[in-house]
Amino acid sequence: MKFHKLIFTYLIFQFFIINITSAKLKLRVGEKIKITNIDPYNINDVTEIYYAQGKCTKNNCDKCINSTLCQCPTGYAQDPKKKVSDDVKSCKYKMKKQWVFFLLELLLPFGIGHFYAKRIIYGLCKLCTFVFIILFDFIVKKSLNSYKAKFTFNIFMYVLYFGYIGWEISDIILIGINYFKDGKGIKFSTLKKSS
Repeated sequence: MKFHKLIFTYLIFQFFIINITSAKLKLRVGEKIKITNIDPYNINDVTEIYYAQGKCTKNNCDKCINSTLCQCPTGYAQDPKKKVSDDVKSCKYKMKKQWVFFLLELLLPFGIGHFYAKRIIYGLCKLCTFVFIILFDFIVKKSLNSYKAKFTFNIFMYVLYFGYIGWEISDIILIGINYFKDGKGIKFSTLKKSS
């Protein structure tokens, strides 16, 4: 019965987090910011345009800003680890979508969203922590005999469960405000469609 209360509390927290983050996203989409400083590989948060720096020609870029700067199509970016060259098309990296990341992490709260985002080490840490807590709880409860030992262990486990839930809530908030970057170091696309 206590486990059901824990799940219910978790779902209520998730409901409030969804409302807060969706309001924040609506505010960000409505803003208008002029591009005043072009920084290669960095994104303008509202228009979501990336720029690739290198020799810009008709062969490797659809829209050259000048001879050394290519504007990527919306929803695409230049992989920071790959240089722009004459014979290779720039801006081929399709940005990960924030809403997919958000939903995966909300519905599967053990690191699956981070695997989608190519944040493998973080996702593995979260998944291993989740599995460890569940297995530890199950195995130790089977071995305890006295009421006092079970009571003390249950309090300890509640602390672990609430710690994990706090970690999940903070992840959901940070994903909702688009704080994280994907495994390539690129921000997530907040647009529903990419051109």
